[in-house]
Formats: sequence, structure tokens, C-alpha cells
Amino acid sequence: DPTKQENIKFAILAENGRIISGSQEIGKSGALAYFGLDNLDLKAFSKSEQGVIKNIKTTEGKFYISAVKIPNTDLFVMLGKKHKASPVLKSNLILFMILFIGTVALIAVLLRSLQKQLKIARQAQRQTEISQQRYRAAIEGERGGIWEISLAENTAFVSAPLADLLGLLHRDQNIPLSDFLILFHPKDREKLLSYARRAHMQDEFEFDIRVAQLPLILQCRGRSSIRSDEKMQRVIVGVASDITEQRQDQIRLKLAEDRLHDALSSMTDSFVVWDSNNKLVICNMQFENFFGLTGLLRPGMDHAEVNYLASKSIKSWQEFENAGECWTEYSLHDGRFIRYVETLTSDGGHVSIGTDITEIKQREEELEKNEKALQKTVSVLKQSQASIVKLAERYEQEKIRAEEANQSKSDFLASMSHELRTPLNAINGFSDIMQREMFGPLGDPRYKEYVKDILFSGQHLLSLINDILDMSKIEAGKMTLNTEVLFMHEMVAQIVRMVRGRAAEANLTIKADVDEVHEIEADPRYVKQVLLNLMTNAIKFTPEGGTVGIELVEKRTGLIIKVFDTGIGISEENIKKLAKPFEQVTEDAAKQSEGTGLGLALSKSLIELHGGKFKITSVVGKGTTVLFSLPNKPIAPKAMEERMDVSQEIGKITSDIADIIEKTHGAPSEYITQDNNLQNTPQQNNCGQNNCGQNNSGQNNSGQSVA
Repeated sequence: DPTKQENIKFAILAENGRIISGSQEIGKSGALAYFGLDNLDLKAFSKSEQGVIKNIKTTEGKFYISAVKIPNTDLFVMLGKKHKASPVLKSNLILFMILFIGTVALIAVLLRSLQKQLKIARQAQRQTEISQQRYRAAIEGERGGIWEISLAENTAFVSAPLADLLGLLHRDQNIPLSDFLILFHPKDREKLLSYARRAHMQDEFEFDIRVAQLPLILQCRGRSSIRSDEKMQRVIVGVASDITEQRQDQIRLKLAEDRLHDALSSMTDSFVVWDSNNKLVICNMQFENFFGLTGLLRPGMDHAEVNYLASKSIKSWQEFENAGECWTEYSLHDGRFIRYVETLTSDGGHVSIGTDITEIKQREEELEKNEKALQKTVSVLKQSQASIVKLAERYEQEKIRAEEANQSKSDFLASMSHELRTPLNAINGFSDIMQREMFGPLGDPRYKEYVKDILFSGQHLLSLINDILDMSKIEAGKMTLNTEVLFMHEMVAQIVRMVRGRAAEANLTIKADVDEVHEIEADPRYVKQVLLNLMTNAIKFTPEGGTVGIELVEKRTGLIIKVFDTGIGISEENIKKLAKPFEQVTEDAAKQSEGTGLGLALSKSLIELHGGKFKITSVVGKGTTVLFSLPNKPIAPKAMEERMDVSQEIGKITSDIADIIEKTHGAPSEYITQDNNLQNTPQQNNCGQNNCGQNNSGQNNSGQSVA
């Protein structure tokens, strides 16, 4: 053994300088460091098959270094013999002999070991190849492949089948982890990375992932593994399979189930399906609600068990049959009635559909009550017939009196129109002449003041009379419009000029910034009367320092006129009174102003005569706003339907009563029970004749099905 000799140092090395075996001193510092060799010397020793001898000087002295490569391996043997003061030839012979003996022995041992290892390696390699072939065949048959992720190196491996599936070249390839993640849907990349990071904490994992830019869904299964190399790095190895078709089939199946479930849930009728073994397959919520079974049913329950649970809600039941069709009617404790019809299915099961017939039953009961009530009504009608005839006669007399009174009113107003206007015109005309002193001075200044009061009172009285007569015409439907083309902005400017002086006396501000608007057709006299009336009222009921305004809003179909003020306002209950003739509000400020209460009522009627709308809004203490509209052209009022005279209506009622009494006494069964017969189904009548109906009140036959 050369290692036991003190002056000989022995080592077996690999080509890269790694020590396989050798002297302890060489093992501690390494062959290169111990002998002071460089990489070129190492390369020369490892490649030489005939042997190399070299004289080396180290810190321990001079050494003869000899090395020879071991055949068929990447190993070589190195011997170092310490130099002594002996003949060179002797030293060389001894060295060569030692080297030769050691090499032969080592080679024999290594060859035997290598043969065993090669045999084992070949067997393992064959088994590995067989396993890989089988695994690849299985993976490729399932449209998938192998993937591997190394978080330490930030890389990923993709097998050829998987690369082809992902749109890459058909070959095994290592790619950066970022490029691997880009292959998948953006929302699934973080999921894949999260599973990879947590792989060492779980045995196996499985998830679905979508492929980017391709309509594919892959099922990934993987686990963490440690690669037994120099770095001992951890990797995640997995298999990906194309499950696109399976997932699409699942989605289609789920959609079909959802549609079926939605359809059943939306049914107002009860629906339940049983298989050939009388097991529950499916039912909708209405079936559960009918019998109070919410949350108690599940697929696979036996028919008898469901019957037992439902029997608690059933008061009685009755069977019917007609023309081979059977159904059952259930009376429930809560007062409802359910009718069930059963149909067989092709697989031996059956479907039951239940309908709530409570309303039909209630109508039948109501018809019976109505029949009795009708008999009572007929007797009452007989007594009322004579009273109605007398009432019609009295109404005819009252109608004649009312028409005579209305004619008298019209005659009186026509007479008053002439009798009042003629002297008032004289009073107003002569007082106007006297006020202007056209024929000379009056003398005393008080006369002039009196004449002014007379003229004002006469004009006011004439205005009131005109309003009363106009309102009477409107109520009688005799008021007519004399329309012409009208420019409202010019009319508003004219009204503002007329009331500006009165507003200035009351220390009020008038806002009338009116733009030019399109022309309309209207009666200028009535429009002017309405505007003047509204502006005068606004000035009258607005305290000093307030504001009165008017605005025009142009619309495609006409104009909207807005008259507003910041006056005392009107309460909500009084607004309703203002549009009625001869109605006045009760506010203190209103009491100070005289009038008949016709102003707003007349204005509203004149606007409606044009086909417009009239509206008043107000807030007490803040002001009032009057809105009215005028169409581009007056809208002719719709022709009033001819009203049936009340006496004729009463006569018709009397005739109808006589007909009812005659029909009731002439054919009572035909008239009274006609509707009732319509509600009784033919099946029920037939079953009653055949005695196939059976009523079990308060009991539930164990053989009777509730569905």
C-alpha cells in the first residue's frame, strides 16, 4: 500500500481536480495546492495514458510526481515520492514499479466496480425510457404535456406536446418564467404563480387555467420536488391537460339545468317528477309551498315519505275521472284548493302538475250567494219601480222650472246690459268732459275732485258689469273669439307702459326683459284683458319696494307667459277659491281691496277658451306666480257629447228593471244559474253522475298520492 510509506504521497483524481481517494495530507489541501501544480499540469496528467513523470519542488522538499490515466474513465492516479540522495536510476525504478503495481491494482478494482455500475445503470435507463414512453403516450393522448417551474432560476420547462398546444415550436424547451406566464390569461397568471410558491407546503395541487389568445382551458396538476444535483434546488413539476371540451360541456349542462330550474321556478303551477322506482327526481318551489314542505325535500326521497310529510297540510281530497283522464282535488287546512293531474313518462316514471283552483272554488261559492242575493234584489226592484217612475215625473217638472229660471236670468242680464251701460256711458262721458273743463272752469276746486271721483267710480262700475256679462256669456257657451295675428312681446310692452305709472306710485320695480317671440293667433282684446288684470293684481298686492315681473317662454307649440310678484302671497286653501267666480280670499290685505272676485276666474276662462292652461302657485309672504299658456292657434273645444236627458235615463232604468223582473219570473233557472253552470266543469258533472268522486274529510288514504 503506497499510502503507508512516509515518503510516498498517493491520490486518485477526476479530470477537474476533485480528489476521489488518497493520502490524508493531499486530501486536506488538495493535490494542486500540495504539489504546487497549475491547471496546465493537471490537464497534462489527466490526458496521459502512458504516464508522466515530473520533478516538483515543494515546501516539504523535492518530489518526483508520476501520473497515469485510468482506461475508460475520467480518473487518473498520481504518486508523489520524496527525493532522496540516491542514484537517479534506483529512484526511478522504484518509482515506476510502485506506480505500475498500484495502477494495475486500482484499474482492476475500478473496472469491476464500473461493470456493476454500468449494468445497473443500463437496467435503470431502460426502465426509465419505458416509463417515459408510456407517460408521454398517455399525456399526448390526452392533449397535454409536462411543465416544470424553477423559482430559484426563474425559468420554466415545457415539453414538446405542451409547447405545441400553447402555440410554441414542437420541441422540449426551457424558457424564462415571465415568457411562460405570458402564455396564460392575465387573470390566471397570478394564480399559477401563487400555487408554485406554495407548492412546498402542500402535497399536490390542481387547478384550471385559461390560455391567452387561444380558446383553451388546461387542467394543471403538480407537486413540489427537489432536484438532486449540486445545487439541490427545489422545482415544481406538473402535467397540463386540455379540458376545454369537458368544461364547455359542463357549462352547457349547467346552463340547461339553470334554464330548466328557472322555467320550473317561474311556473305558477306545482311541478314534480318521480322516477320508475317512485323516487323524487325534481320539484319546483310551488310544490313545496302548496304543502308546506319548504326545505324538507331532497332528490331520491321515497314517494310514501313525501306523501306522509304533505298529509299534514291536507284537510280532505276527492278523485275525479272522465274519458280516461284522472285528477285529484285537495282541500288544504289553510283554505286553498289544489287540483293535480298525473302523466306517465317514457322511462316508467310519472309527472304531476298541480294547479291552485281556490279562486274557481270561491267563484262557485260567490255565484251561489249571488243567486240568493239576486232573488232579494228582484223583490226590491219591484218595490223601487213605482218610486222611480214618480221620481222621473218630479224631475221633469223641476227641469222645466230650471230652464224657465235660466231663461229669465239670460233675459235679465241682457236687459241689465242695456239699462246699466247706457246711463254709465253718459255719466262717464259727461264727467270726463267736466274733468277736462272743455267748456270752461268749474269754479270751486272741490268740484274738480268730485268729478274725478265720479269718473273713476263710473269706469269701475262699467268694468264690473262687463266682467259679469262676460262671465255669463262664457258659462252659457256664447262667448266667441275674434282672433288675429298677435306678437306677444309687443302686447307685453304695451301692458307694461299702461301699468308703469301705477307701479311707480307704489314704489315697485317692474321686470319685463322680453325677447322677440314668434307670432300666434289669439283674440287681442281678451289677451290684453288677462295680462292687464294679472299685472294690476300683482301691483295691488305687492308692498312698497317689491318687484313685479313678466316673462315669455317660447315653445314649438305656443307660448308660456309667467307673471310674478314678491307680494303677500296666497295660502294653499285660498288658491283653489281664486279661480271660482265671485270668490275672494280672506287675507287682511285682500280685504282692503274692493272687487267682485271675477278677475282671476274670468282670466282663467278666457285662457281656456283659447285652448291654454292656467296655473297659480304662491308662498305666503314670498310672492305669487301665475303661469298660463297660449297655443299657436286657438284649439277648438271638443264637441260636447250629447247628454242623455235624466228623464230618459230614468225611463231606461225602469224599463231594465221590468225586463229583469219578467226574465226572473219567466225562466229563473235559465237566468240565475247561467253563470254558475259555466263554472262547473263537465268532468265534475260526469264524475258526479258516475259516482266516481270520493271525499275523505279529515283523512288521507295511505294509498293516495299528493303528487
